[in-house]
Amino acid sequence: MSDQRTYFDDPSHRYPKKDALHPPLAQQLELKHIQNAVGVFSGNNILDFGAGSGRVTFWFLKQGYDVTAVDVSPKSLSSLMHMY
Repeated sequence: MSDQRTYFDDPSHRYPKKDALHPPLAQQLELKHIQNAVGVFSGNNILDFGAGSGRVTFWFLKQGYDVTAVDVSPKSLSSLMHMY
């Protein structure tokens, strides 16, 4: 687990901040598909395992969900909290 933590603690292994906050169209379509496949509705709680740089977390927050982010990398979570 420490190898994973070390890897993801390195900022170069995360999505760029602009992509997390404003995902490209292909990622928006992917996230919309996830939303439809899971069948959850705005206002529901979502648990984002492997939240990393927040690509999924921020998208669901913008859609009105209550999101809890979990990640092996404390530095990724700290970065995510600062962006939010």
